[in-house]
Amino acid sequence: MLNNIFLCVDDLDLIKEFLININKTQNGNLVGTSTTIVEDVNQLLALHLDILIINPEINLEKAEILMEELCNHDQLKDLHIIALYSELDGKTVHFSIKHKIDNFLIKPYTCKDIFNVVSLESDTQQYEESIKDNIKTFVGRLLEQKGIPIHLNGHKYLTTAIYLKSEPVFCSLTMKEILVETAKEHGTTYTRVEKSIRTAITRAYKEQPALISLHTGVLEKPTCKALVYFIHNRMRLKEKEKDDIGNL
Repeated sequence: MLNNIFLCVDDLDLIKEFLININKTQNGNLVGTSTTIVEDVNQLLALHLDILIINPEINLEKAEILMEELCNHDQLKDLHIIALYSELDGKTVHFSIKHKIDNFLIKPYTCKDIFNVVSLESDTQQYEESIKDNIKTFVGRLLEQKGIPIHLNGHKYLTTAIYLKSEPVFCSLTMKEILVETAKEHGTTYTRVEKSIRTAITRAYKEQPALISLHTGVLEKPTCKALVYFIHNRMRLKEKEKDDIGNL
């Protein structure tokens, strides 16, 4: 699947060259361009962006505001940013560090150079998505083994909640906060997520109490928190086993 790219530069020749070559390289879909710093972040939200190519030097002050607004939108949390600079000075270095921009180009750069970075970002993104999908698949299987019906919404919400629990940025959150993030991920509400999970656990306990119970020999319906932590710990044990085998 091609990435949606927005180009924000004040170089009309570069924009023209980018437009001509993007279809040839098949590095993405150019969904918009601007010769000024975008001031309405909703404009970018509507485009479902994957990559933003921007020259912050057009107006550093407005670029700072845009970066701050991007950080406040969960929909854009995975947005990859490529910065284009005329020179690397104190201001541009500070901008890159502050906004965690790892990929940037300094003049003289060509359209081909930009496409090379876009290709690198695309490969990285696909690799990250592959890892995420593999983890979620593994979590889904563990939930099925515990008797959680795969066709219920509670199954997918639990899968996401456990995946988020495994992410360093979310691992210290409370269970309620994890479920709030899960709701955001699925575009729904915390209440709906919690209710769906409780329904799935109740169904599993009713149909196969021995499977869903977390302790051998004790039939007990687990709470959402207990089940999430149980599966999360199973994942950690599996990872440790892999590491131990790799170190032999």
